[in-house]
Amino acid sequence: MSARVGLTPELYAPLLEGTKLLDIAGQKKAFLPGAGLDSVHGSTVISDNFNTKNKIYAAGAPGDLAGYFDAGLVGAVK
Repeated sequence: MSARVGLTPELYAPLLEGTKLLDIAGQKKAFLPGAGLDSVHGSTVISDNFNTKNKIYAAGAPGDLAGYFDAGLVGAVK
């Protein structure tokens, strides 16, 4: 990730503080349907509701949440 933003790993490491990186089991769990922040779908609904309420979207309406994510790659990992 450090190379992606043009930093050395040493300079990037402090930016990871507070970041939780999931293992495969955690990723698979996060892609299960759910209503809260532990679910990718649930957290997207929450942020989408915020963006809609605060008129963040140029068109004034949210996108198609069902089409935002594809858990196929995560699900295929053994």
